[in-house]
Amino acid sequence: MPRFPTALPVLLILAACGQRGMSVPEEDSLGYMASPPAASPDFAGRDAAYRPYAPRIREGLLAPANFAETHSIVTAPCGEACVVGFVVDRRDGEVFPLPVGGAENPALSLTYSRSSSDLETRWFEGSRTCREQTFSWTGSGFRSRGRPSSC
Repeated sequence: MPRFPTALPVLLILAACGQRGMSVPEEDSLGYMASPPAASPDFAGRDAAYRPYAPRIREGLLAPANFAETHSIVTAPCGEACVVGFVVDRRDGEVFPLPVGGAENPALSLTYSRSSSDLETRWFEGSRTCREQTFSWTGSGFRSRGRPSSC
């Protein structure tokens, strides 16, 4: 009968860990540890202005944080070439509007990451003028890092 002196203790340790519900946190595609579940927005009170977008916001909060470590940016279509967006603080569920979006900023595209509090935006003014602007998240809103410029 073959002997497995090293494998048996390892298997026993793994089995014991599994019985106690211990697990190794999973990393997301960017190498970050998975986010804890997000707190729910208060669509009946504090966040009532964003109630029309509640299903989209709730859906966006199912994914891990994607902005400024503990926040999620969630976007929703509002018509042809129209996008509105929100930042949700996953710790308390508070919803904040993005600084650009809607019909005023058609064909809006956003660039952001979980490891940064910067939001790069790009949209069209009129039919051919590409505009871009960068904003920084302050914890309760956005601060412009300059005027809109041409792309």
